[in-house]
Amino acid sequence: MEQKKTAYIASVDQKVFPKSIQPVYHLGHSIPNPNKKELPCHWDSIVYLFQNYDELIIIGNLLPNDRMLQGSLTHYTEMILSLFYEASICFHKDVFVCLNGQKTIPLHEIVKGKLPEIAKQLCDDGMTMSASQNTVMSVQKISVYNDLSASQWALQYFKWLKRFTVGLIEVKVSGENYPFCIKGFNNHPLLSLKKNNEFNLDEVAEIIIQGGFLNKERHLLTPAGRFWFVKRGDYLYTALVHFKPALPWLSYRLTQGWIHGVVMQRFSKWVTKQKSH
Repeated sequence: MEQKKTAYIASVDQKVFPKSIQPVYHLGHSIPNPNKKELPCHWDSIVYLFQNYDELIIIGNLLPNDRMLQGSLTHYTEMILSLFYEASICFHKDVFVCLNGQKTIPLHEIVKGKLPEIAKQLCDDGMTMSASQNTVMSVQKISVYNDLSASQWALQYFKWLKRFTVGLIEVKVSGENYPFCIKGFNNHPLLSLKKNNEFNLDEVAEIIIQGGFLNKERHLLTPAGRFWFVKRGDYLYTALVHFKPALPWLSYRLTQGWIHGVVMQRFSKWVTKQKSH
């Protein structure tokens, strides 16, 4: 019988491993480096792992090396584990989580009842991270009230944003393209987003942050920034990951970064309020 090809997923800062644990990939680098097996938090990165290996074993926390981390790191880890779970179903392959270098648990068992608990343990198991250059991660976990898909929730958010800003900011939805525009300046978007339509999953929507004058990566062919919407049971995870603001770092933290956190908190409260009605 042919031996299974196994890959290990470690935290961005884990460097030394026994010879028996190879190859090791580091998921969460805003700047990918294939030679060092450093991958960004993109759906393409996860697909690459499943296409090239028969099983995956997560041996470290899955936190990104973004400089600004906004929200619960446990919630972010829950979201990433959910992404691996959805991919495991698509590719019919196994994923395991190894805790403290000892106990190995199948991911499908974790997702069905122990997701918050295991995510917290992974976060607690080595929190040190080397921050990248001025990138942002912001995550929210929201209790949702209906069976909308992840993509439908993204559209709900875009509609809500216009109401919340009293029409000042509008997302001009055009197919898979979502430019964020100030009223009266439709040709000069603040941010230009596009859904990754190379896969179709009810539980996952990956939106690429392509352009806009608030995005420092607006001229790159392969920008790293992502805006995720991920469903898991009765919860919706939203996450801005690897976003590189065009504003000077201190200005971003005091303005756009703070505003984004407030806006997402208000969206979470709005969704929760709809659920109670």
